[in-house]
Amino acid sequence: MLRAGLVPAIARGALAAPGSADWPVLVMTPTAHPVNALAEAVAELLKVPVATLRKGIDAGELSAVLRTVLAGRRIVLVVDQFEEVFAVCEDEAERRAFITAVCDAARPGPDALAAAVVVLGIRADFYSRCLDHPGLLRAAQDNQFAVDAMSRDELVEAITAPARAAQLALEPGLTELLLRDLGVAPGSGHTTYEPGALPLLSHALLATWQQRADSHLTVAAYQLTGGIHGAVATTAERVYTRLDPTARQAARQLLLRLIRVGEDGTDARRRVARDRLVDQCGGRAPAIVEALAAARLLTLHDTTVEITHEALLRAWPRLRDWLTEDRQGLRALDQLAEAADAWEALQHDPGTLFRGTRLALAGQWAAVHRDALSEREERFLKASLANEDAERLTTRRRTRRLRQLVGLLTVLLVIASISVGYAMDAEHQAKKQRNIAVARGAAGEAAAMRESNPALSLQLSLAAYRLAPTAETRDTLLGSFALPYAGRLTGHTGEVVALAIAPDGRTAITGSADHTARLWDITDDHRPRQLAVLSQAQEVKAVDFAPGGQLLATAGGHTARLWDTSDMRRPRELAELTGHDDTVKALAFSPDHRTLATASSDHTVRLWNVTEPRYPQLVSTLTGHTSQLGTVAFSPDGRTLISAADATPWVWDVGDPRHPHTIGFLSGHTGGVNKAVFSPDGHTVATAGWDHTVRLWDLSRPRSPRALATLTDHTAIVWAVAFSPDGRSLVSTGDGARLWDVSDPGRPVRMTTVPGYYAAAFTPDGHTLATTGLDHTARLVHLRELPLVGHGNVIAGLALSPDGHTLATAGWDHTVRLWDVTDPRVRRPLATLTGHTNFVRSVAFSPDGRTLASGSDDNTVRLWDVSDPRTPRTFRTLEPHASEVAAVAFSPNGRWLVAGAYQQVKVWDVGTRDHPGEVATLDGFPHMIWTVAFSPDGRALGVGGGQGVTARFWDIGDPRHPRELAFPFGTTDTVAPGAFSPDRKILATVSNNLDNDNLVRLVDIRRPSQPRQLAMITGHTGKVRAVAFSPDGHTLATAANDKTIRVWNIADPRRPELRATLTGHTDSVTSVVFLPDGHTLATGSDDHTARLWNISVEQVAARVCDTVHPGITRTEWKRYFPQTAYRPPCPG
Repeated sequence: MLRAGLVPAIARGALAAPGSADWPVLVMTPTAHPVNALAEAVAELLKVPVATLRKGIDAGELSAVLRTVLAGRRIVLVVDQFEEVFAVCEDEAERRAFITAVCDAARPGPDALAAAVVVLGIRADFYSRCLDHPGLLRAAQDNQFAVDAMSRDELVEAITAPARAAQLALEPGLTELLLRDLGVAPGSGHTTYEPGALPLLSHALLATWQQRADSHLTVAAYQLTGGIHGAVATTAERVYTRLDPTARQAARQLLLRLIRVGEDGTDARRRVARDRLVDQCGGRAPAIVEALAAARLLTLHDTTVEITHEALLRAWPRLRDWLTEDRQGLRALDQLAEAADAWEALQHDPGTLFRGTRLALAGQWAAVHRDALSEREERFLKASLANEDAERLTTRRRTRRLRQLVGLLTVLLVIASISVGYAMDAEHQAKKQRNIAVARGAAGEAAAMRESNPALSLQLSLAAYRLAPTAETRDTLLGSFALPYAGRLTGHTGEVVALAIAPDGRTAITGSADHTARLWDITDDHRPRQLAVLSQAQEVKAVDFAPGGQLLATAGGHTARLWDTSDMRRPRELAELTGHDDTVKALAFSPDHRTLATASSDHTVRLWNVTEPRYPQLVSTLTGHTSQLGTVAFSPDGRTLISAADATPWVWDVGDPRHPHTIGFLSGHTGGVNKAVFSPDGHTVATAGWDHTVRLWDLSRPRSPRALATLTDHTAIVWAVAFSPDGRSLVSTGDGARLWDVSDPGRPVRMTTVPGYYAAAFTPDGHTLATTGLDHTARLVHLRELPLVGHGNVIAGLALSPDGHTLATAGWDHTVRLWDVTDPRVRRPLATLTGHTNFVRSVAFSPDGRTLASGSDDNTVRLWDVSDPRTPRTFRTLEPHASEVAAVAFSPNGRWLVAGAYQQVKVWDVGTRDHPGEVATLDGFPHMIWTVAFSPDGRALGVGGGQGVTARFWDIGDPRHPRELAFPFGTTDTVAPGAFSPDRKILATVSNNLDNDNLVRLVDIRRPSQPRQLAMITGHTGKVRAVAFSPDGHTLATAANDKTIRVWNIADPRRPELRATLTGHTDSVTSVVFLPDGHTLATGSDDHTARLWNISVEQVAARVCDTVHPGITRTEWKRYFPQTAYRPPCPG
């Protein structure tokens, strides 16, 4: 768009400025070193020395240099792929220098004109990163141009116009198929599709053209390519598999060299010089580059190579697997390559060589992946090792000489003893550094495998901390339970596609492509055990338990089998059901377990009488479908059956199984339906489809089904759905298992995502969710260990009841939710408070715990009776403002309630609950009030807001006549929630300046008339949103937009020390509060969740050992802790 659209338009005079058509235009990408790239590109365009440009950039005077060189003209600077500044450049100082330079170039001069017109092209998912830089923030606010998704008509034109120009004909239906796979619904004007979809569409069209029949692009050719989401992967896989084994290994190294592995899990392509690739990947590199370029997977420039589409990083499973196998190792290789380049550039300067921890990490990785190193990297590593050996030899020689002196000169005994002690200390330090390096690597591996192997991840975290208790290993351990623990069912050697839970909840069965079904004891979902293996001649496609639990059905090939499972350890085959002409893909027992339905690829459903399971009898055959059946389900009363073969499931009346007949159809999906299930009450049906959606249907009247809602969060095929036993939750699996709150099936709310792909089932108590994955395993996720999920939007505030048992969360979904946090490890929702009609921004409990106040953007404060938090009720609505109410707080004696809104704060007397009365108004504020906070003695009130609203304090000893107090930091700081320490000696304020809004100030307020600064706390990389003091006042927690919570030891408030950094939230953390035990934190976030954190390392370690199974093996230990004695962190 920038190169083919914007630049030619400027050349045609599209800018409304005289002479703009003749202005020089520069299009550049930042690369890993954006300052150098900018200086070199501008120097080449304007024919000036690079040093002149670099000097101007370093001095922050690029604009002045450009004005001198351009002599009255202006330059158009287009920075394409601006996201590389954040994704590829790792030097924060260089990143800021580049951003400062482009902002300076665009800043108007004395003539009110800028030296440059600067255009930044950035991906939408990196837009928020721009808001952290003041210069970019102003540009984003005033001059942004969002490029919307293409409309349906534009997409059609993008597909058909190039074909017309090339005189190619499109087979009817191909365009609609492309649009459907892109996620565009028929007839929709406004479209949405996932980021990166257009490059995938482009490649799919290219691959279809390569498979064309004469001058026709056909549906068959498109399907052969793998479709929108499979074309790139299909092309890449085809090119890769055509290489010989040696070339494949070289191709893997080459592709990984073209990717920068991000520290936070974000990976990005990068441009690499061709000669450097040959050095890094060997003599096969040129031929491999040509093969990949011929397939349009790589783009060749004059001297460089890069991956054509960033979509390849996400769409090709093999490449994704390479990236996730050893992320720490790939980052170590990146660092090694950059260090080797610097060593060569500085003519082998010894000061650039690796030493200590970095050398230990690089050496460990290289010992396993020696073939992956280039000759330059080998030379650098050998030089580093030789240098270390030389330094070690020098140390040894020095020690030997000292020992000789000891033998010759006894008078130097003390000096020699000191020397020996020095040598021993050096050896101890070397061992310590090695342990730190090993522990850091293990902690990184633990974080990477939290989802795929929770048991090993937890043990690596704990073992790494015990080996080297650094800040990094401590934080990894404390964040170990950010994801719910999942017990794994391992043993299958093929994909696990089928799953069922026995009615008593004690046994699970899994069916796999490895031709087996396996029975598991899941009584302890953290420690599942295999009970039996049922072998079959074909892949097991479906499994189901009869309601009684002693009869099991499995499907594979053209048949289904019945098994006696009265003894789960020794199941016995009872009968084989034959008659289908193709694969049986689904089966279901009727609720009275008298009938079994089997659905087959032969387009039929068969109903069998299994009253006597040794002698099943065919009752009837349901015909009419015209394609392969994939699902069948009975209603809870057994009178209705749903079957699906294509996009329209059929509804059958099977009240008399001998005479079934259709009574309705569920029309709405645009792709095949994989699964249909009834809710426990039988009123709702959920269907999962190839069109990436889940649909909910009202079947309370089966002859008149009605669509309720469409769930569109998935970005891939949805394989399965399942209702929880209480019918209030739904899980859908595909690209992860989404959990939905369907208490109101007309307005479902997504709660969270856990691992899961093909199948899912809840245990009868609803506490555990079983899912199957792509790694040949199934998982048991303990749902009560989830974060506090349920809100459908941002959680803006938290409040803890005085007894510490109930947590209230305020959400932008117009609700307040109450949670039982008596046991912080268990998620126990109590109630959802509804009634507000806009965002709820703040909540507060009265000191007696009987009343909850909530402030909302609907301009009201609601008072709720929460004497019994399971049955709350609203008893009063206050409407004091003509604007949003963003903050509420009760005084410590419970007599007064204050609320902050636009430009004012209101004070009420709520001593009489049912008859509150307004007593005072604090005004004179220029903008919105976001925070109100009482001091612990109730005599002072702190008020704070956004930018431009100073922190102000009031003596509110007499609330009817409040008196403002002087506060010297009020012009720079604001008050955050939780600002007062319990003993009223310390106030924590947050900087209100955009340039340093990550700063927290501790202020001594023992003498309110003379507050003084104790310390400033820094460390967050985003704006601090909230603070909280522990009950004893010795610990401070800070929550920020950088998605982290930091915990500080302020026992000496003049010298705060960082105690922990908690990670796990996926968006800004808005609120934080301590529970009464002093070691548990509750936090709320823009990611729609609240979380409970234990900041006691000892208690987290104990929980790890109470939870994990199986224990770490010697082989695993050796892999992650080489040269370290086997010490499992949880023996026994």
